[in-house]
Amino acid sequence: FALERETDYNRFVESMEATDAATRPYLELDYVPSEQELLNEGFEGGLAVNGWVKVGEVVFGSANAVSGAKGARLKGTASLTVAVDASGMQMCSASYYRRAKGLSGAEYLTVSYSADGGASFTTLEATQSTSYDQHTQTVPCVAALQLRFSTNSASSTDHARLDDIVVTGYAAPTALP
Repeated sequence: FALERETDYNRFVESMEATDAATRPYLELDYVPSEQELLNEGFEGGLAVNGWVKVGEVVFGSANAVSGAKGARLKGTASLTVAVDASGMQMCSASYYRRAKGLSGAEYLTVSYSADGGASFTTLEATQSTSYDQHTQTVPCVAALQLRFSTNSASSTDHARLDDIVVTGYAAPTALP
């Protein structure tokens, strides 16, 4: 609502300060944002479950896991890419656990997204961090969203670990009953 005059503003402030709940104004929301999990990947069922595309040497096992029985390890130069349909969402984020080991110089674990089905990618982060930490990044809400995790090391003993990758979106507000 809009307050047209100073007297309207003063009446509004006075009513907000009222101690009697019956005379105090309240705001009525006419919508509720709906959170939806668009992807939840713990690598327990392998790559086929969510349609991951693997390039290079990617292995799965308990030593790579933050939770559950398995996590992924990208060795040397490798990548994992997944498509996520985030159409109809208003705000989207990607959350993941990641850790690098042995990456140095110009070698990185790079996390990126594509909003055009993989024609081009935008870097969210490039890291050599050895801490297995959770990170959350904002990603665009598009039907052609792709997430890519990649390493660029010449040595297969250098690697990055990934687990618990979740993409969440908030659907357009819906009217309350």
